[in-house]
Amino acid sequence: QDLLNSQKVTYLKTQAPSLLVVPEYVFEGRTFVLDENNPLYQALKANRDFAPFFRAVVPEGSEDEILAVSQGANMPTELLSKYQKDKIMWLRLMHEEGDLWQISTDFYPLSGMENQRFSKRFRFSAGSPEQAAKGMADAVFKEMEFRWRNDRTSNSGDDRTLYLRVEVHSLPEWLALEKEMKNWSCWDQFTLKGVYLPQVLIEVTYKGDIDDIESRLLNLGWSLEKDFSGNGGYLKRIGAYE
Repeated sequence: QDLLNSQKVTYLKTQAPSLLVVPEYVFEGRTFVLDENNPLYQALKANRDFAPFFRAVVPEGSEDEILAVSQGANMPTELLSKYQKDKIMWLRLMHEEGDLWQISTDFYPLSGMENQRFSKRFRFSAGSPEQAAKGMADAVFKEMEFRWRNDRTSNSGDDRTLYLRVEVHSLPEWLALEKEMKNWSCWDQFTLKGVYLPQVLIEVTYKGDIDDIESRLLNLGWSLEKDFSGNGGYLKRIGAYE
């Protein structure tokens, strides 16, 4: 750790727990878990490495497991022992109406995972429920990984990195804007990563709280809309900048 700190190399202080993911799907008042009528279960089963950071797997869906899940009483300890995982994660997907969905998580045991609990509504248009389920599950695991890295990561400078996309319509427009952005006090370092008109991609490092960065950007006439990657988003003009 001393060597990594001296070189300002970021590292994880603790490994993320391994997860056994029990997916629940609620549709028209009915709950489906380990069966073919659960598009979330089918989507996760089809992608064996759906959450490699957490070394996550789903139950095999045997008759014994289906019975254990339906009864609930001894299911957590039995399944944790069988799959040799640290935690059980309940991933609950509910179709509300049209393209509106709700997805949430809970854990057993909860200790150490309080900051990983998640509940959010998504608007997701997809060709099938399986595609919608996979897209939302991917977003949840990306957010979880970001939270874990954010809470359990150390380095000597405590620098944080954001990858931001900025809309521009010409190279001269970007060159003028770049001169301004480089002098903003919001961040410590500013690096152009690519020009892909009508967007450019920039990398910035900062110290402190992201809420403070957002507030300072607002004062400059810009808004920061974070994306599901956890360390990226869109930088959008909302007024004249200084």
